[in-house]
Amino acid sequence: MRRESVDRTNTFTPTTEKKSRGDIPALIPSYEEAKKQARDYYNKICGDQESLSLQADKMNPWFEKAIRELIGLKRMNLFTTFGDTLLSPGKHNIKNRFLKKVYKQAADDSVLYFQLRDNGKNVKIDELNQPLAYLRNEAHLYLENINLKKTIQLHPEEFVLRFLTTLGLSDYAEVFFQKGEHAIDIIPEIILKEGGLGKLIWTMAGVIMYKLEKLQSLDKSPECITELLDAIEAGYNFGLTYPLVDDVLDSSHVLNDDEKTQYSSLVYSALQRGFINEKDVPGHPIALELKKAFDVLTELYPFEKNRDLYRALTNLHLAQIEEADRDFNKTYSDQDIYAPVIIKAAYTRIVTALMAGLDVTSEFVSKMMMAGLPTQLIDDFRDYPSDIKTGHFTPFTYYAHAHKRQTGFTNPMLLYLASLNKIIGSHNNDQQVGRLLSRRFTQAVKQFSIYNGTENIKGFYDVFLPENPYIRKSITKIARYKESILDVEGGLISCMIDYSIERKKTKSGLSDHFVRTKKLVEENLEIAHQSIEQDNKLVQSMNYSLMAGGKRWRPALGLMIADMYKIQEQKILPFILAIESAHTASLIFDDLPAQDDAKSRRDKLPNHLVFEEYTSQLSGISLIARAFEQLSILDFEPDNVNRVIRYCSELLGHNGLSLGQQLDLEAAQSNKPADLKEITKIFKHKTALAVEMSSVPVAILGDASEQEIAALKEYSYHLGLAFQVLDDFQDYGEGQVNNNDVQVNLNIISCIGETKARTMFFEAIANAKSSLEKINRNTELLLELVNHFASKMQ
Repeated sequence: MRRESVDRTNTFTPTTEKKSRGDIPALIPSYEEAKKQARDYYNKICGDQESLSLQADKMNPWFEKAIRELIGLKRMNLFTTFGDTLLSPGKHNIKNRFLKKVYKQAADDSVLYFQLRDNGKNVKIDELNQPLAYLRNEAHLYLENINLKKTIQLHPEEFVLRFLTTLGLSDYAEVFFQKGEHAIDIIPEIILKEGGLGKLIWTMAGVIMYKLEKLQSLDKSPECITELLDAIEAGYNFGLTYPLVDDVLDSSHVLNDDEKTQYSSLVYSALQRGFINEKDVPGHPIALELKKAFDVLTELYPFEKNRDLYRALTNLHLAQIEEADRDFNKTYSDQDIYAPVIIKAAYTRIVTALMAGLDVTSEFVSKMMMAGLPTQLIDDFRDYPSDIKTGHFTPFTYYAHAHKRQTGFTNPMLLYLASLNKIIGSHNNDQQVGRLLSRRFTQAVKQFSIYNGTENIKGFYDVFLPENPYIRKSITKIARYKESILDVEGGLISCMIDYSIERKKTKSGLSDHFVRTKKLVEENLEIAHQSIEQDNKLVQSMNYSLMAGGKRWRPALGLMIADMYKIQEQKILPFILAIESAHTASLIFDDLPAQDDAKSRRDKLPNHLVFEEYTSQLSGISLIARAFEQLSILDFEPDNVNRVIRYCSELLGHNGLSLGQQLDLEAAQSNKPADLKEITKIFKHKTALAVEMSSVPVAILGDASEQEIAALKEYSYHLGLAFQVLDDFQDYGEGQVNNNDVQVNLNIISCIGETKARTMFFEAIANAKSSLEKINRNTELLLELVNHFASKMQ
């Protein structure tokens, strides 16, 4: 659905009523012209009278200043530790104050480096515009509240929530997280390990930062929020395509050569024409995701009015293709290698600036060209050890191969250092510029030395710095003091990599859990014909409904709780069969003519239309009896078994599920719209208590504490509420005119409207997650079940 105003819904869908992004004068050149610009910049660095080696050596004074700072940090760290030990054992007050100051400086440097790299501006920290200053201050407050360690450890969800809250977008956090979960689903695991989620987040952050640059003030008005939401939507879809195009083209493990050619052609054609034909899209998930992302971008930025944006995207894509086509066995000229590197790095920023609506000028394009080369080369230097191992083609790995063959090719390390020297010179050797760039280099050295070990980088020196003893000495010292190097962004990227891989595994674990549950249940659920009469119609009727299918997510939940309390599968199996028998009985009763008078159940005829109505009634009664029979044979502490039997009796009876159905039928008979209080009460007694019956009794059998049982009750209530709201959305969206709840306004959307229902859903999702924080056990699968439902909301 479309967002017409900020208050209408929490979805990130593009608004139709906005100022035109277009009519920007044509300034983005063709790819061949962009390559010429890139070659000119490359020649500007290499064409000076001084050799690259001498230009590189000019960076050494800046590195020496960085080293003195690192030495000072190490000494201060030791001093504060000693002071804490002497003055206030266990409190670490002096050390914390010192670390807070250091982390704040590191955060400030990240903001300033963004301005330098992505805007070409040397901005002082007190000259930031109001939105960026506000964001910086909020980051400081956040850093002061985390547990300070040698490296920053931030949970990505916490970081993003704080970021969104600062922008006034906390109401949209669940939708944002849902998009992140979707990205983790779509991005291949090998790409996630290489930082795919980080690239997505940084791309989004880049568009938002450019947008804040443009807004100049953060008034959190509806108009401001709409612009920020559109920036997030654009950044997300552009950021998602980056790992799905660039990294996938580089990888040899995701697509074969024919698929890569097909996808490259599809992307190029879309950027030229402004649309993608459905028939041209392969059935591969990556292709389908690219199609969806492109559709969103063309809606946000109409093709004819934003030709510069699509020219910039075309240049970026062609550079990606050219880079992905490299082969170590071929010989390339310097310009063949470095022109696409410059274009890719530069146009990543140019695209994000255009998306944010900045006035992109030829001067800005030129600045991005200048910043592009060192930006990409520092990443390649940082990743060199892993790239060598995996055979990934970069200027560094190619130079190492070319060096062995004694093939002439410009040394990328010297080119990188010379580029830094050029940028510092273009800012009149400003101290802040030199400090920011040299500190960035120290962060890369830290990462590099972590891969190699401080003592094992001589091989790198021999290849890349054979005639630069000063730089070699500086790198050695930097590596020695790497513990004092703070890398806020690098720490976040590492956290995101760990987080995305763990989430991928957990999601796979949830899927496996559902498959295992379904197999276990359906192998044991069917009732054997134990009567003398083999054609016992009651058993046939019971088995018809028991084996009618379904996702079996309630038994799956019960097994998750069993895993949490280390209860063996076979030991809890009678309970799992009991709740599925009781649930099936409730469905048979619900479908009867006296109740919902259903015409289908799970795409099959309901029980009473296959068997006589009286047989269906007796089958339901027999299934409830069977459920209690299963409960009675549970092999647990007798008091706990008795407590579970009593608990399930109460949940099924006149104060539980039966009451919920009674309220539901009364509301339907009244033939008038239900109010929110009434419909929420029905949801609680019909759906939430069914979830509770799948979870809490297992915890009781596992000797759970009263605090844990209370938390599971909360979890069950909110998860059940979310499930029912989601179910109502699906019924309402599919226009099920035969659905009695929709007809008599028992559907939550009919009752309170889509916007409030969606808000109600995400509040329930958030509350379900919060309840899990009260349980000091492994609740990963329970959390993933919540995320599974959240991902279903469109």
